[in-house]
Amino acid sequence: MSRSFFTIAAALALSGCTSLVPSTLMRLNALDPFTADPNDMAVALELPAGLALQPGSTEMMFKAVHSPSGETHQRDYTLQEQRTPDGLVIYTLSPEDIADLEAMKVSLLPWKDTSDGNSMLSMGVHSDAYRVPGITIADDPRLSILLRLEQDGPLRPLLRDGPILEYFDVGELAELPQCGGPF
Repeated sequence: MSRSFFTIAAALALSGCTSLVPSTLMRLNALDPFTADPNDMAVALELPAGLALQPGSTEMMFKAVHSPSGETHQRDYTLQEQRTPDGLVIYTLSPEDIADLEAMKVSLLPWKDTSDGNSMLSMGVHSDAYRVPGITIADDPRLSILLRLEQDGPLRPLLRDGPILEYFDVGELAELPQCGGPF
């Protein structure tokens, strides 16, 4: 199985990349991690025909590193899948995971007064992808990553038409396993 990892902090650092959408990066950068409501967040991936994500494999990671102490807190959550009427799968945190993330935010409140300004919060999404038998995949397949940052708000593109091979960290599509059918 191939694992992908997309760190939004890395996206901010790579904002010159033409696949990244600056307006979504700016909205993301403006979020206050201590007041942002995890109920508002959702992620969607648009994949080309011939590729699918394994159900239950999409996870979100939150990591906080305090500077100067180096203290680290990390949480990994398996996201819930919700299919829209047009077939898009949107991934959200479960109520239990939201409660856990809120507890982590409370435990990090003292960092506001003790940080030297270099503390870091990153969020990432990773999934397992499979090739769907019988469907030809484009020679240069692309994906888009969409984020929702406010309750009932629109899904905004964060990454538009990014290279699949970079997202799933494979040299060629043949490295992705074949699945039994679309999910």
